[in-house]
Amino acid sequence: MSAVNTISAALCSTNSFQTPAVYGAEILSLEATLHYSVNVPLGYYTNNGAVHVTDANFCNVTISYTHPGQNDTIHVQVWLPEESWNRRMQGIGCGGWAAGLFYLSFMGMTATGRRICTLSTDAGLGSLDPRIWALLSPGNVNMNGCSQGGRQGLVLAQRYPDAYDGIAASAPAINWAAGIASCDGSDGVLDGVISDPCLCTFDPQTLVGTLISCTDIGGTLEISAAAAAVAEATWGGARSVNNSSLWFGVNQDATLTGFSGLAGTSCTNGTCVSATFSISGDWIKLFILKNSTDDLSNMSHTDFDHILRASVQQYSSIIGTADPDLSEFRNRSGKMDSFHGLADPIIPPMGSKHYYDAVTALNPSIHDYYRLFFAPGITHCFGGSGAFPDTTFAALRRWVENGTAPDIVNATSVVYGQGLTFERLLCPYP
Repeated sequence: MSAVNTISAALCSTNSFQTPAVYGAEILSLEATLHYSVNVPLGYYTNNGAVHVTDANFCNVTISYTHPGQNDTIHVQVWLPEESWNRRMQGIGCGGWAAGLFYLSFMGMTATGRRICTLSTDAGLGSLDPRIWALLSPGNVNMNGCSQGGRQGLVLAQRYPDAYDGIAASAPAINWAAGIASCDGSDGVLDGVISDPCLCTFDPQTLVGTLISCTDIGGTLEISAAAAAVAEATWGGARSVNNSSLWFGVNQDATLTGFSGLAGTSCTNGTCVSATFSISGDWIKLFILKNSTDDLSNMSHTDFDHILRASVQQYSSIIGTADPDLSEFRNRSGKMDSFHGLADPIIPPMGSKHYYDAVTALNPSIHDYYRLFFAPGITHCFGGSGAFPDTTFAALRRWVENGTAPDIVNATSVVYGQGLTFERLLCPYP
């Protein structure tokens, strides 16, 4: 389709397209239908600002294929702009257990309304619930791997360096608290945001015995020594039985409880118990223990160490994305930028720093082709009290097309229902 600059409603039909030949795959169907674009609010189109597109048509070309003998069905959607194509193509990644083609993917694919060809795939999963597709039967894993778009971007740079000219790989999955009040001013301004977590030395044990208002139980609650210990452990990161560090923890302004909290609780009639973060729990039960009915509530510290080692042994070669050798991507003049929210409660931002430092150790000229931006106060991909880097993709496009490296990235803060609150400039690490 590279020779076609426009596609009319008459051309948007199955007969207008030749069925592609894909090595090792069998094409099951190809469909083409005309659609309308939608408006996307700030934050739903990762690495971009709000998208307001009206009366824009595009042709949705859907291809379904299988790998003979694998009993799988993969769907790919390519959205072709009806009006003049601007010669740009954008692949849209995933979130959580989705490989792509879910609601956030579709939000990003509306870039077609700006005359960009976009595409995404579900990788054959067909559902956001891994319990439906992860196991053929207890003990037998069906699919291997699925994470969010930042990890997919790093996979492309590491394993398929000629696939894209530019990659925006944000908050990659690779490898509100009293702490905010204590550490907020360490960056020189009181704004509810911890800009440099390394300067935060808050000790949660100082709050033991303090009474707080707890909406979950509808009354006051005394902070216990156990609760303070949980906060310390979550901030400090996972440690083995012999107390050696296994990985980084989240920062002090990351949410520890709730839907995405790594130290979540579930409260009923005033009684609260631990609640496993769903993605972590599903990963352990389905892919490591390979039994969807396993009970994780009695997991010992030794069990946890075993599970972590098993994760690395069984899956690092499949979904591991920490290879620091980006030489092929660099040599073909590829460009990659990435941002990571410092208040991310799911993916520790210091993991991104660790990877960037590893690439730098191999190639000190990393700044020529890969730049990392930290966004204070931003949670996982979007949200929080900080400023969202809504110009990340625009900066990448200028870098790829004009050679203008992003020395700063503009970021915008939005409080729901209150409109614009502030803007700030983000500098690349370090």
